[in-house]
Amino acid sequence: MNSEKKFKVILDKQAAKYLKKLESKQKDKILNILSKMSSNPFTGDIETIKVKPGYYRRRIGSHRLKFLVMLKEKEIRILDFGPRGDFEY
Repeated sequence: MNSEKKFKVILDKQAAKYLKKLESKQKDKILNILSKMSSNPFTGDIETIKVKPGYYRRRIGSHRLKFLVMLKEKEIRILDFGPRGDFEY
């Protein structure tokens, strides 16, 4: 049994709004990835955002996910989510 404490994933308003617009197949894929991130937020294609220390981006196909990991609070705050071309760091 895994005794590792999971992170709580919190979607900011804009990220949640974009997620609702996706078709169900894409939405299921994203939700599955967010679930895996709750165990370890640093898995997958992740890079730090150099202009904002403590912020990260994760590539999910043609989409990007910008997030902040708060280790003390055991929280992952999803700040922004969207297609690569529209994505801003």
